Amino acid sequence: MELRRALTTGEFVSGQRLTVRGLSDAMSTSVMPVRTAVVRLVAQGALEQLSNGSVMVPAFREEVFCDLMDVRIHLEGFAAESAAERITRAGLDQVVVQSQLLEVAWNSCDIDEYLRCNRAFKFAIYEHCGSAVLVDLIGALWLRVGPLLRSLESHRGRFSQVHFHDEIVGALRKGDGPGARFAMERDIRAGRDFIVSRGHSGNNGDPVGSEAVTMATGQHEIRRKSATSDA
Repeated sequence: MELRRALTTGEFVSGQRLTVRGLSDAMSTSVMPVRTAVVRLVAQGALEQLSNGSVMVPAFREEVFCDLMDVRIHLEGFAAESAAERITRAGLDQVVVQSQLLEVAWNSCDIDEYLRCNRAFKFAIYEHCGSAVLVDLIGALWLRVGPLLRSLESHRGRFSQVHFHDEIVGALRKGDGPGARFAMERDIRAGRDFIVSRGHSGNNGDPVGSEAVTMATGQHEIRRKSATSDA
């Protein structure tokens, strides 16, 4: 388990408390590199330092969530538009593969795989935007919003009606920069509005109640429990 990737793909959830020892055990590595990574993530706002020495994935706050998602809309829409003008045939083929894997994960009710595939799909597009700085900025935003996206799980059926991945791929195929930007912005905006409209509450680190972890794989459940063990 790589800590930054785990945050961006929702393997940790908002409000979850973590310890350096628990994380190092889950990652099968020594304490020192984990401690260094945690300090950096606290500085980036992806984790919050607690008085007892442990850290916490920030709890959901609607104002902060909407602010993050609004910035995502602007940056990722621009990245999609830029990518549409630059993407190669091989790059487009990879985006299509990721889109297909995303659909399979959603249909199989595997929220862990869906969140991983969602990130892979989006970043397969952004890597063709022509700006490493822009990709880094988007990555920093995903560190903070990734844990919040798991709340989509408990509303899976209704959320399936509000994503626009096919429209994004279609615009990329045509080299339609404005179309790709519009579809990407629409996709992110729909996810934002969906989560806010249905509320997001936590209870001892569980997102939107106990329903939200019912589809987690056994491996990820073990990792979550290990990561929260005492230092």
